[in-house]
Amino acid sequence: MRMINVYQDRVFRWVMMKIRGTMPTDAALGPLKSLDIGVCPMDKLPAGMKPLPGYDKPGHENYGHYNFNDGTVMYFIPRPAETSPMWDKAFINDGETKCGLFIDKYPSVGIGTGKIG
Repeated sequence: MRMINVYQDRVFRWVMMKIRGTMPTDAALGPLKSLDIGVCPMDKLPAGMKPLPGYDKPGHENYGHYNFNDGTVMYFIPRPAETSPMWDKAFINDGETKCGLFIDKYPSVGIGTGKIG
């Protein structure tokens, strides 16, 4: 597991605000509004990652959720089609643009843990 960068941390914080219903209502947020839990393409799943039952059913409690082989439950944040240069950096790992991020659903040590998909 690798630590997420500052941009990925911002995505994590953004999604947590969305999940908790504490999102800013500012209409100027633009593409950031599209960050949400989604489904990872099966050919992009990291080794050791398996989908949970209902992962592909919108509205299901496990929608976009996966289980890593160490027992960690993670959710997938797809890279939005429209983003900004700052947000693009959250989806780059080792110089390669990724299709999304996996973030711990139950982080044990606050913000800062995650996997790149």
